[in-house]
Amino acid sequence: MKTRVNSLYTVVLFLLITLPSFAQRKPTPQPSKDGYWVVETVPGAERKTTAYFYNQTHTLIYRENLKTTRINLRRSKTLAHFNTVLEQALRQYSTTQQLASDQNWVAVRIR
Repeated sequence: MKTRVNSLYTVVLFLLITLPSFAQRKPTPQPSKDGYWVVETVPGAERKTTAYFYNQTHTLIYRENLKTTRINLRRSKTLAHFNTVLEQALRQYSTTQQLASDQNWVAVRIR
């Protein structure tokens, strides 16, 4: 009887310890099948960051120079913002067939 109670306590303790680890998992934003984006940061005094957005045929469809000093690409929220801007750029490119540049789509979202 005593071993049964100890086993039950062990199972309950294990479940209580592992429960928070399941709650912390967040789904990562899925990349678009119609295009992709690249962020380039030039180190130095000015620390210039540029985001490039391409369609599936590797054609540059949108470019934005960012004045923010740091972009944390490990955050799922930031990835979701970039994917949203990619979808917006793809929609605009499909109607105009012209390169759009520096319309502050990224800067407004990642503030």
